[in-house]
Amino acid sequence: MAPFGIRGWQAAFIAVGLPGLLLALVTWRIKEPKRGLSDGIETTQHPHPFKEMLKEMIGLTPFSLMGQEKLAKNLVVNFSIALLIFTLCFFLSSRTGDIEQWVAFGIGCYFIACWIQSLRLRDPAIFSVIFRSKAHLFCLLGLPFIPFVQYAHGPFSTYLLLEKSWC
Repeated sequence: MAPFGIRGWQAAFIAVGLPGLLLALVTWRIKEPKRGLSDGIETTQHPHPFKEMLKEMIGLTPFSLMGQEKLAKNLVVNFSIALLIFTLCFFLSSRTGDIEQWVAFGIGCYFIACWIQSLRLRDPAIFSVIFRSKAHLFCLLGLPFIPFVQYAHGPFSTYLLLEKSWC
């Protein structure tokens, strides 16, 4: 029994978390360097940084399409994406019975799709860097499959590590 009437697993969480709290107190006192200082770029502070952040957050919703050129076309594309995601999530939730997981997945996919569509309209240069680069797209598609490869050879790793003939 751990002190103060807490259980062992609770004491373990406290032991792991306390150094983080102490580190947070130490880093709270560190002053943030001026932006662009290491690159030699003079940057001025934005007068309304939270307003800019709000614009970026609105970019995650279909409301960012309002006021854009070709509004009808963009709304049709957005609605088509929403319908596709809804159909896929409805099919998956009816097959697996796990409604909450697929609703959360669908909401996340929809916000990502809205962000991509908004980024394409608002900032074509950044959109091109992120989504027109084949190397970046292959990384986005390939990186989620790394755990499958790790799990595939995982059962054999103990044998290979114990076997001295391979090294």
